[in-house]
Amino acid sequence: MLQTVTYTGNKLARVHSKILFSKEGQDHIAIENTHPAIISMEVFEKVQERIESKTKKYTTAKVPLRIFQ
Repeated sequence: MLQTVTYTGNKLARVHSKILFSKEGQDHIAIENTHPAIISMEVFEKVQERIESKTKKYTTAKVPLRIFQ
């Protein structure tokens, strides 16, 4: 829930191409202000930074790319 951008009033959609064996065909589409926000973007970004700092501390996992800035 803490990593879902939908709660900020924005939507993230993926469009897949018809190329079956290639990951190059994946695109992310960011749509802003699609519905009323439950939390502000500032709060969402602070949570993402905190998650990222904890993730770096304990693992080498990658944190999802931020598209809305």
